[in-house]
Amino acid sequence: MYTPPEPLKCPLDLFDRLWAARGSYCSDDDAIELGYEALGEGVAMPLSIYFIKFPEDSTDLLTDWEKLEYWLQDIHHSLSVESVCMPDIDYWEDDAPAPKTVFPTVESLKEAIFELVRNGEHEETFPSLWGATITDGERTVEIVFDAMDAWGLGHADSIDVFDSVDDMTEEDGYYAL
Repeated sequence: MYTPPEPLKCPLDLFDRLWAARGSYCSDDDAIELGYEALGEGVAMPLSIYFIKFPEDSTDLLTDWEKLEYWLQDIHHSLSVESVCMPDIDYWEDDAPAPKTVFPTVESLKEAIFELVRNGEHEETFPSLWGATITDGERTVEIVFDAMDAWGLGHADSIDVFDSVDDMTEEDGYYAL
């Protein structure tokens, strides 16, 4: 599990802006600069938490392969039936058995996606979020980096802010895997 390094201290005026942004994000230039400092100083670390926003469950999701394919692509454009499983059937044929023969429940389908993440098979699709603990000397917040490509290329324009990583819940799409 994630054990953060020593918190990074920041000026009180910036910390107050981060404190006010808890549960949301901050796009303040100073906050972005602080994010780059946290990454550069080695304070930011992988959280082993992944953001996976599942589309709303469709009642007929497991009755139609095409609907399942679209549902997977709504999660991420690179996901497909083939990336989640290789059924022993030609599922595009009109008389193919329904997806529920492979995935009896939506939960079993989600578990197959989690297994992809755990195995690192789609690391570029679902990279681990990174986080850094920031302090003003008394209070702390967790800043979370979600688009590491943008941070690596210098294009980041916002940073998520939480009281702690414990506030990153599955209901909001955050999964500790």
